[in-house]
Amino acid sequence: KLGGSSLYDLEIDKEGEVILDSDLVVGNNLLINRGILNAQGKDIDIGGDWINRGSYISGYNTVRVIDVSKVTTIYGDNDFYNFVCEVGGKVIRFEADKLQRIKGELRLIGEAMDLLNLGSSIEGIQWKIEPKGIRDVRYVRVKDSWNTTGLFIEPINSVDNGNNIYWFKDWVNAPGIGPIEFTPVITIGGEEEVEIEIGGRYVNEGFIGGIRDIGVGYLRYDDSGVKRYRKRYERGKYRTVVIVIEGRVVACPYEDGKIRSEETEVLEAGERLEYEGEVK
Repeated sequence: KLGGSSLYDLEIDKEGEVILDSDLVVGNNLLINRGILNAQGKDIDIGGDWINRGSYISGYNTVRVIDVSKVTTIYGDNDFYNFVCEVGGKVIRFEADKLQRIKGELRLIGEAMDLLNLGSSIEGIQWKIEPKGIRDVRYVRVKDSWNTTGLFIEPINSVDNGNNIYWFKDWVNAPGIGPIEFTPVITIGGEEEVEIEIGGRYVNEGFIGGIRDIGVGYLRYDDSGVKRYRKRYERGKYRTVVIVIEGRVVACPYEDGKIRSEETEVLEAGERLEYEGEVK
């Protein structure tokens, strides 16, 4: 049995079951290399990485991520009961393509001037989350996440950094009318414009003069049926990536005051396209 202590690191590397008989604080990394960690309802605070290569049984407990000075990465598929972090400025990464199930409460709260950062262990590859209970998510910055429940997580006072599915419901259109399909025109370069008949969302990543410029176009349905989104680029060379999250997008590059219509391409959800050019 284990518990009632504060440890720097904890490694479980044995067959069978290790049982917590009281709450546990791990200041750095917790590694389940083999065997089973049975929390038996006892809370665990973790400052560094959570690495699950064996099995974890939560009971009705809370795993709390602490310590802003460390980047925490959650490895493996995990079944948490309550999962909590209330540390402004903290960075939590989740292993790409792994699923985090939260049966009880998901509580992720940063600070107004110091957001809690949630991302993937591999940029561009989504981490999966399945929160089935209470959700209290505020002051966060989210990227590369797929909420597999299909019920939107709606963070308050937060930033959508792109490539998220079933997050930020306020920005998605026309509920109740079925799948969103749209055909905006995106002109990339000196000026970017989107015209849309129903609504939808895309992510645009531009690199201008070596500086990364990320713009997320949220296109809302309104009574007129048309919304426009414009973005002006500075002069210089650029590289732009268009990633379609939902619907259908018609993309075409813009250069020297003209749309290069001969390079127009239709992208479906999940597809991406890169353009390079120069704004003179």
